[in-house]
Amino acid sequence: MARLSIEDVRKQHESAKKLYEQGLRATTANVEQVLDLYNTIEDLVKENEKLKSILAVMKDENKRLQNAWAKAVDEAFVVI
Repeated sequence: MARLSIEDVRKQHESAKKLYEQGLRATTANVEQVLDLYNTIEDLVKENEKLKSILAVMKDENKRLQNAWAKAVDEAFVVI
């Protein structure tokens, strides 16, 4: 089975949510479980985005420190 796009997941979520709100709980899949899975996916996507942002900041800081170190080494050799 192919992996669903987030848009397809959202469409399925809305459909399942409507069924759940109408009280249709006896379906092939437990609607509550489907909704829980969707919420989990949403949370993981948000966490992933947050982690990517933190990683970008860390990479920038690492580059800044590397440049500062290289400059300090260059200046130290000029003195010697």
